Amino acid sequence: MPLPTRMSAFLAALEQDHRSRTASALIILVATYRDVRLPDFVVDSAKDNKVVVNLRYSYRFRNKMHINDDGVQADLSFGGVWLDTFVPWDAVCAILDESSGVYVTYPVQTQETGK
Repeated sequence: MPLPTRMSAFLAALEQDHRSRTASALIILVATYRDVRLPDFVVDSAKDNKVVVNLRYSYRFRNKMHINDDGVQADLSFGGVWLDTFVPWDAVCAILDESSGVYVTYPVQTQETGK
């Protein structure tokens, strides 16, 4: 059985979130991947610890969110401050549907930004 695309897995997780109202969609991504737009302190922390970043999305959040073939752009809260983010699909290494527990992993080619 082929893997769902990153976008379709994310949309399915958001739909489950919308129905259940108890969970959210979690994207696990390589923060230093090209074209990722996150606050500098998040990217710096990821570089220092050589870890990926987890971002939580939900239709219940009162923020803007745009999803298209390129990736997901959303205002996300970091320490109570809403900031604009962008995650290209190629940077996503996993998607977790918290309501169902479905976890899908994807290969990611390292394409560092040099930040």
